Amino acid sequence: MLALGCSARAPAVESAASSSQTYAEALRLICHVDERAAIDPDEDPIGVDGARWDFIRAEVKNPDAVYFRTILEVKDTAEQAALLQSEADRKQLGDCPLAESLTSDS
Repeated sequence: MLALGCSARAPAVESAASSSQTYAEALRLICHVDERAAIDPDEDPIGVDGARWDFIRAEVKNPDAVYFRTILEVKDTAEQAALLQSEADRKQLGDCPLAESLTSDS
């Protein structure tokens, strides 16, 4: 005879909504990538793009932001700056240092 019981409660599972990244949070992370990833473009001007995109790929989890990042990555620098600033303005994020940096680089 097999006796099964549920004597202990399962631990509460954190809801996906409470732990998920919003689009605005992800976009803010992209805009502030240099600060968040401690990247100094003047220190390594050749490796800065790779370091930025590596950090963004690793940290951006919101599906809409991943899609936006994918589109952004294939654009040239001037288009990246314009698209990123436009999206930051649309989401009312205020400043977007990455867009400003890309504008000065192009």
